[in-house]
Amino acid sequence: MSEHDYWFYLELADQNWRQGNYESALENFDKAVALRPEEPYIFLRRGDFFCDRLDYPQAILEYGRAINLYPDDSNFYSYRGLAFEEMGNIENAIADFTSAIRLMPDYEGYYYTRGRLHININNYINAENDFTSAISLTARDEIIIFARAIYARAKVRLLLEKFDGAINDFTWIIDKNAEHHERIGAFRLRGMAYFKNRNYEKSILDFNEYLSNSNGYLNSDIADAYYYRGSAYRKLNDRTNAILDYQRVLKMNTHYSEFDEIQAYIEEIASS
Repeated sequence: MSEHDYWFYLELADQNWRQGNYESALENFDKAVALRPEEPYIFLRRGDFFCDRLDYPQAILEYGRAINLYPDDSNFYSYRGLAFEEMGNIENAIADFTSAIRLMPDYEGYYYTRGRLHININNYINAENDFTSAISLTARDEIIIFARAIYARAKVRLLLEKFDGAINDFTWIIDKNAEHHERIGAFRLRGMAYFKNRNYEKSILDFNEYLSNSNGYLNSDIADAYYYRGSAYRKLNDRTNAILDYQRVLKMNTHYSEFDEIQAYIEEIASS
């Protein structure tokens, strides 16, 4: 066979892979390499194969070989970046997505993924910047992708205590009727932003909406909603509703982080 026939073995390897015949797949990948060792796409597919087999160190080596052969393809860096992420090597993952962005600066997906990676190392400012870039590059008619980036930025802004910006982003999610799960979750998170921004009345309204639609959500999230709504009632001197919500928190989670504060408040009111 000539070097041009490497594609035959590459397709055969893909077929073996799909059928679960992994040993034959690897043998045919090796045959493709022997015929065309300078073809980066072979190493890309080998990297995908090893990722599928959860062998991320080997996948990283294969993607690295593809990059060495053709360093101008952003996909090679993004795939290796995802493999680095699977290994918990966030710094190298960020570096690879930075290279991908350098090669393809108009692709919103790279910014979104790098922003998500920045969150993993608590670099919230860079995460916010990346999500903002992803938003600016996403067409408004791509509602699911656009909403995903808005929601991610909103949560980062909440962590950064940029409450007005977070409220604006969560409001967009709610008003544009984004995916139901995200929309309901946005009420809880916007309620937290309103609370921390000392707008207790609006905070209560958002928690009311969330709690009336919270079936299927994590108990920890529901407990947080009751805690913050109870605290908002407390700020407004509505002791009765504050205690009711605090008691709901204690009933749901006896190890809640604010357990001592809640218990002390309940006992204080009971003794007054």
